[in-house]
Amino acid sequence: MNENGEIEERYEIVNCHESWKEFIQRYRTCEVEIALETSTSGKYNACILRDNCFSVHLADPSKLALIFRSVKKNDHEESYKLAKLLRIGELPEVHISSRETDDPKTPVRYRRSLGEESTAINYMIHGILAMHVIAIDESDIFGKRRMRKIEEAISRMTTAENIVMSDMLEKIIELNRRRPDD
Repeated sequence: MNENGEIEERYEIVNCHESWKEFIQRYRTCEVEIALETSTSGKYNACILRDNCFSVHLADPSKLALIFRSVKKNDHEESYKLAKLLRIGELPEVHISSRETDDPKTPVRYRRSLGEESTAINYMIHGILAMHVIAIDESDIFGKRRMRKIEEAISRMTTAENIVMSDMLEKIIELNRRRPDD
């Protein structure tokens, strides 16, 4: 899109290394600004482009939802809207960290996700135990004594609950094993 809002060229890219390589070679000498949606691969793609000296803008999805209230949702339409917002200086953006800044955060984010998964499973286990009027007062219900109490309770549950509880307990034990000590 040029400064007047006219579309000069449309380019569709398949999200793979070869396509990105081709895109980078094709536009390397142009002074372009690129707007991307934050998506599963959006941050990764933004980093590829940034590392190849492109001016990249990663759109803030929480603010885009307000802007993109449209029944006509497709890549063609959304890319036009992103380009238009970028052109008029109204694209809501999120910060793209440098590789040096972002890399040390990766294990921290992973550890946090393990904790969140563990907490969710913990709540489900408490919920099933509560349905059987079994309360375990301790915050750490996975100590040896508490585990024996849970295993006794499981033996009195239905087959379906037994399967679910056993699976969740295995998962929680595995998650706790994988989480590094504080």
